[in-house]
Amino acid sequence: ILPGKNSATTNTGSSTRLTQHSQDTIFATDVVYDISAIKPLFETASNLIKMHGYFVLSHIPRASIEEEGKEHHHQQQKDDDEIRSMGEVNTHSCRDRLESLIVEIGVQFGFEILRWNDSNGRVQDCCIRPMDFIRIRKDMITSSKLTFEEMDDVGAAILIFQFVKNKNHRQ
Repeated sequence: ILPGKNSATTNTGSSTRLTQHSQDTIFATDVVYDISAIKPLFETASNLIKMHGYFVLSHIPRASIEEEGKEHHHQQQKDDDEIRSMGEVNTHSCRDRLESLIVEIGVQFGFEILRWNDSNGRVQDCCIRPMDFIRIRKDMITSSKLTFEEMDDVGAAILIFQFVKNKNHRQ
């Protein structure tokens, strides 16, 4: 997180520290390499973000959901074993479980995932996938190394949260 022009900061000699609850928006990109990093990420964000501020998390699923080892994931492990025994790999299932865990941990730290109504009137979590960019603008610039299709195939996504409550701050 880089302090902006209007950020509240404290100069401590050789470094600048961000003041608690001073940021309107925080961006975190490609930082979830291990499930154990999710809680500290949200804890840090919740300490720096202003009430009703936005936390934008862009990620490519690299963390293995099985590492978490919680009881509520045992059924999913059985499902994964069945999928493996059938010789099928379901990237989207793993991605969806990881994103559910990310949202669950975000809620623990006072964040809500933003939601919107799709064209069929269904409420959807605000999760932007690479192919959504093509639907928005077909001539969008892409990487010379990866296409939107390739990023979509590996489960890349942008999740948008809003900070709505703080354990130490009553609304």
